[in-house]
Amino acid sequence: ELVRALSGHTGRVAYVAFSPGGRRVASGSEDGTVRVWDIATGAQLLAVEGHGGGAASPTFSPDETRIATAGLDDILQVWDASTGDRLFSADLEGWGGGLAFSPNGAYIATGQGDGTTTIRDAASGEALLTLSGHTDGVCDLAFDPSGSRLATASYDGTAKVWDASTGREQRTLFAHPGYVCGVDWSADGARLATGSEEGTARVWDISPQGGQEWLTLIAHEAGVAGVTFSPDGSRLVTAGMDGSGRLWNARTGAEIRTLSGSPLSGWPSFHPQGQLLAAGSDDGTAKVWSLDSGAELLVLEGHSEAVNATAFSPDGALLATASDDGTAKIWEVAALLAAGVTAGQARVTLPGHSDAVMAVAFDPGGTRLATASWDGTARIWLVAS
Repeated sequence: ELVRALSGHTGRVAYVAFSPGGRRVASGSEDGTVRVWDIATGAQLLAVEGHGGGAASPTFSPDETRIATAGLDDILQVWDASTGDRLFSADLEGWGGGLAFSPNGAYIATGQGDGTTTIRDAASGEALLTLSGHTDGVCDLAFDPSGSRLATASYDGTAKVWDASTGREQRTLFAHPGYVCGVDWSADGARLATGSEEGTARVWDISPQGGQEWLTLIAHEAGVAGVTFSPDGSRLVTAGMDGSGRLWNARTGAEIRTLSGSPLSGWPSFHPQGQLLAAGSDDGTAKVWSLDSGAELLVLEGHSEAVNATAFSPDGALLATASDDGTAKIWEVAALLAAGVTAGQARVTLPGHSDAVMAVAFDPGGTRLATASWDGTARIWLVAS
C-alpha cells in the first residue's frame, strides 16, 4: 500500500536514506537539494539547498542530529537535521568521493583530490587533523568499527591506515599497480579489504601483530569497482567494472562463486544474518545465492527491464527490488526458500513512478519501504499491505 508520495524535487531522485531510528527519510536529487520527510505524515520537514552540481547521497549521523552532503561542486555541507540550518560548509579542494561519520558521530572524514584526508569536528566543522601521505587523490575511506582507525584508498595505488585520534599513519599498504577503488573493514576490525582498477582484490591483516597482505584475489579483468565483507567477515564480495560479481572465502581466498548471468546492474546486498546474497541484473532478474556454498538458490523474474537495486528487510524474510521499468517489487524470499523452490512470483508490485526506480530501502523496523525514482519523487509504502 502506498503510504506517501514525496513530491517536491524538480530533478531526478537518485538516493534515499532512512534515519537510524526509522522515523525520517532523506532524499537526494539532481536538482541539488536534499529533502527530509516525516515517514508517518509524509510532511516535508526540511529542504536544504547548497550544491550547484547535484547532491551526493545524504548521510545521517549515527545520532540523527546531522546530515552530511558532498556534491560535485566539491563542497561539504553539514546540516542540523531538525532545523535545516547549515552548521558548516567546507571546500574540499576536489572531493574524491570519500565521506564518513565516525561510529560515535563526533567526527566526519572526507577525502580530497589533492591526496589529503581531513577529519573534522562534526558539530563545529573545525578541521582537527589533516592526513597527508598519498600522492594522488583519495577516492574512498572508512572508519573501523571502533572508530579508532581510518582507512583511505587512493589513486596512487596504495591504501593507508591512520590513527583517527592523532592522525599518525600506522601502515601503508602497497596494494596494487593500479589505483585503489575501495576499502572495507571486517566486523572485528582485524582485516581490511582493498580493490583495484587493475583487477585484483587484497585482504590485509590489520591486527596489532599483523600488517601484512593476507590474501590476493585475482578478481576481475576489467577492474574491481568495490569490495564488501559479509556481516560476519567470513565472505567477501567483489564487484567488477564490467558488471560481474564474485563471492570469496575471506579467510582462505578460495573463490566460492562467480555471480553469473547478465551483468549485475546494482551493488549486491547481504542478508542481515549473513546467510544470503542478492543482486539485480540487466536482464530484469534478481538472484539470491547462499553465502555458505555459493549455490544459486533463487532466480526472481518479473521486471521487464534492468534491476537497479536490491534490499533485504531487517528480519531477512523479504527482498525488495527496484527497476528501470518504473516499479519496485517485494519478494517473500524466506517463504520461497522454505518451500524448496528456485523461482517464484513477487508478493506485490509497487507501481506509480513514471521513470526508473533507482533505490529501495526498508526502515529499521521493516514496516515501511522507501523508493526513489528519476521521476523526481520518493514514495513510502506500507510493507504489510
